[in-house]
Amino acid sequence: MSKRFRSGSLLALMLLLIPVLIGCGSGNKEGAAQITVAPAQLAGADACINCHPNQKLEWEVGGHANLNGTPSLASVGEIGGEEPCRNCHDPNGDGVRLAGVIGGNWDPRPVNGCEICHGNGGNHFGLGPIDKYRVAASDNGSAQFNVCTRCHQLPGALGGEITPFHSGTGRRILDTHLGTPGFWGTSGSDANTKDITGYALNPLADSPCTICHNPHSASAVINRQWSLSRHAEKTAAGAWAHYNWSISSRASCQRCHTTTGVIAYLDFLRAAGSSVDPSKFVGPIAPDANFRPQMLQCNGCHSNNKGGLRNPGRVAETYADGAIIRYDDMGNSNLCLVCHVGRESGGSITAKTGNWGSIGFINSHYLSAGGTLFGTTGYEFTGINYDNVPFFLHDKIGREGSWASIDAVEGIAGTGALTGKQGPCISCHMSFNINSEKHTFLPLAVERNDPDHPLKITRVTDIRSTLCATCHRGAYALTVAEFEEQKTLLAEAMEAFDAQLKQRGYFWADSNPYFFKSAGNTARTNAVINWLSPFDADITGNTTGKNNMGAAFNFNLIEHDPGAFVHNRYYVKKLIYDSIDWLDDNILNNSVAATLDSATHAGKPYQAGAKAYILGAGGGRP
Repeated sequence: MSKRFRSGSLLALMLLLIPVLIGCGSGNKEGAAQITVAPAQLAGADACINCHPNQKLEWEVGGHANLNGTPSLASVGEIGGEEPCRNCHDPNGDGVRLAGVIGGNWDPRPVNGCEICHGNGGNHFGLGPIDKYRVAASDNGSAQFNVCTRCHQLPGALGGEITPFHSGTGRRILDTHLGTPGFWGTSGSDANTKDITGYALNPLADSPCTICHNPHSASAVINRQWSLSRHAEKTAAGAWAHYNWSISSRASCQRCHTTTGVIAYLDFLRAAGSSVDPSKFVGPIAPDANFRPQMLQCNGCHSNNKGGLRNPGRVAETYADGAIIRYDDMGNSNLCLVCHVGRESGGSITAKTGNWGSIGFINSHYLSAGGTLFGTTGYEFTGINYDNVPFFLHDKIGREGSWASIDAVEGIAGTGALTGKQGPCISCHMSFNINSEKHTFLPLAVERNDPDHPLKITRVTDIRSTLCATCHRGAYALTVAEFEEQKTLLAEAMEAFDAQLKQRGYFWADSNPYFFKSAGNTARTNAVINWLSPFDADITGNTTGKNNMGAAFNFNLIEHDPGAFVHNRYYVKKLIYDSIDWLDDNILNNSVAATLDSATHAGKPYQAGAKAYILGAGGGRP
C-alpha cells in the first residue's frame, strides 16, 4: 500500500468523523468552546433505504407502504389538505421521493416512511444520533405507544382525539386491544366471570405494540389468524377468563392461563434445566382486583416479532404426590407440551393415599393432548400392557428418523426432514396448504356446535394440514370421511363408557368436579367422594376405590381431548376398553364384548360403533 493512499485514507476518515464529533460533543468541557448541534432535518425515506436494505424489503410489501394506493395522493389532498389526513398519510412526502429510487411497480402514493416513526435523520446517515421514536414517553404512555397511537388510536383518553374520517375502521384500534381493568370487581370471588373485553395492552410498557407486530412489514395476517384461535378465546367459558387468575389461590394456574405467567414459567424451565421441578414455580402476578385477563398473546410463545420461539428445552411435569414425568425433547414442540400434558395423570390416583370413601375427584384438566400422544396420562390398570402397537407413529412426527410413509416407500423424506425437526405438535398443527391458516393451529377444519360441550368437535369438514399426506399415501390415504368416521366411532364408544359409569352411580357433567351422585345436579354437595364399591371395606382404595376413580379419570381425560382419535387412538381404545371391563363387574376379565351386548347397551344407537371401535380381534382387548 502506498504512502499516498494511506494519507488519503486518513484524511477521508477524519472527514467522516466530523459529524460524529459534532453529534456526540454536545456537553461542555473545561477550556473548550461549546458546540451547538442544529435540529435534525428530514433525510427522506429514499436516503434511509440505502443503508437499511433489510428493513426496506419488509417495509415495501407492508401496509405502511400502501401497496394498494388507497388513499391516493389526490384523495388525501381532496379530503383534508395538509390537515388532518397528511398527519398519517405521507406527512413527509416520501411517496414521491421513493418512486424515483425503488422502481418497478412503485407509483407515487401516500406512504408512512421511516421518519414518521423515528426521529428526523438529517444528523444520522449511519454515524450521528437519531431518535428511536419521534414522540417521547409521557405519563399516559411509553414512547412506542405514543408513536403508534398517533395514527392507530384507541377510543377515549389513551388515544387522544379521534378524527371523523375513520370512525369504526382503519385508524382506530377497535378489535382486540380494549382490555378493561377491574374485570372481576373487588369481591375476591373467582366465580364472577365475564367475557374478555379485549387484549390487555399496557400503554406504559416499553414495547406494547412490537411484541406482536413487526412495524416495518405492518402485516396483520398472523394477528388475524391468532384472533380466530383458541389462544384468543374471549368468552368466560374459555381458558383466559374462567377465573380471576391473579388471586393468590390461582397462582399455580398463571403458568398457562396468563401470558405473564407463561413467559415466567418458560424462563423458569430454561433456568432449571435437567433438574427442573415444576412444582417449585410460583405465579408471578400479585393479587389484583383490577387485573386484566390475558389471552395467550404473541409474546407468550415468541421472543420477538420475527418468529423467534421461547423453547424451554425438554419438558417435565409434576403430577400429584411429587411424581414427575420427563418427556423426550420434542424440538420446538416443547413449547406446546408445557401446557398440554395435563395437571394430573392416572399415576396421581395410583399414588394417592387416604380414605377412598371420602376423596374428591382427581381432575386430569383440559386439552392434555401431549399426554395422550405419548401415552403417559391415562389411568393404567395393574397387569395390563399399555405399550403402543409398533406402527403407531404420531409421536415420531417432526422428529429425526421419523417414517416417510406408512408403507415405507423409499426416497421420501421423513417428516423430521420436512418440518425441520419441529416435533409433532408444531409439525401437525402448523403445516397447512394455505399459510393464512397457520396460526389458527387447526390441522382439520371442524365444526363445534354442541352447546353443552363447546370443545367437542361435531363435524370434520376438511383436511388442512399438508403433512398427513406425507405418510398416509396410496392405499393409506386419508379422507375427510375417514376422519369423520373415527371421530364418530370414538364418540359412540364414549357413550357406552358413560352408560357404564352411570351403572356404577357416577354421573359425569362438564362442571368441576365432574362426577356427581345423580344426573342434573352439579352442586358440590352432590359430588362423588365415595369411590369404594358397596361390598368393599378396604378404605385404602387398593381393592376397588382407585380403579373406580381411575375409570372415571379416563373418561374425563378423553372427553377433554377432542382430538384424541388422532393423537393416539390405540392408547385411547385401551383406556376405554379396560375401564369398561373394570366397571361392568369390578374384574379385569375381558368381558367387554358381552357387556356391550347386555341389556344396558343392546339396541342403543351407539352400540355398533362402540363395539367396532374398542373391540380387538376376536372381541378382546384392542
